Amino acid sequence: MQESESFEITTDQDIMRARMRTRQMARQAGLAILDQARISMAMSVLAQTLELGKINNGTISICILDNDSRRGLEVDCITKGEFAIDSIMAKLRFEEWRQMVDDIIVRFVSPEDLQVTLVKLNS
Repeated sequence: MQESESFEITTDQDIMRARMRTRQMARQAGLAILDQARISMAMSVLAQTLELGKINNGTISICILDNDSRRGLEVDCITKGEFAIDSIMAKLRFEEWRQMVDDIIVRFVSPEDLQVTLVKLNS
């Protein structure tokens, strides 16, 4: 069974709660201390980049990955708003993110909902 938790993000305090829970769940998933810090920081910076709790509201969902081939943590940030994908991609500067996470997936789940998924696997 995969453990998961979601947070509605409307304020900076919501981001801090989600960041602390991301760190705790990374620990539960067996990630090394440095990887726990990386995924929680990546989640926090992503929320700020998407302007969650400021201009946009959204949801952060955290899920422990635990199956035969993958063990780690997945963090989904979903925000509502009108986005230009080129603008978002430029803001995310993927080269910098690659040092913090193993995978990044950016997609629109509806015309107004952008989802960015961060994955950190247990090494």
